[in-house]
Amino acid sequence: MWYHSRCKVKKGCADARLVKQGGCSIWYDEPQLLRDVKSYLGVVIGGVGPDLEVPVDEFDGKVTYGEKKNKGTEYKRHVDALAPAVADLARLEEAAQLCYWTLRHKKW
Repeated sequence: MWYHSRCKVKKGCADARLVKQGGCSIWYDEPQLLRDVKSYLGVVIGGVGPDLEVPVDEFDGKVTYGEKKNKGTEYKRHVDALAPAVADLARLEEAAQLCYWTLRHKKW
């Protein structure tokens, strides 16, 4: 599939040459893009049959653009691993602010 892009003429342009060849079009390898999406999601994506009915699967209405399967559990593990360091930083920040306040308002 080609996609008309980067066109200076905009309306009425029929230049289907690729951008690399001085034209206005980009070529998309749809089968490769589908393989990439399947690999990224880690699932088999069903096709549409001759009746044009879209099959319902585990992702029906649940997929958010840019979100990877099981991302929530990975995120939780990451947050749990960082929690002690974040707590230490919060204590250090409070101590630093208290030191600043004490020194700022100390009467010499």
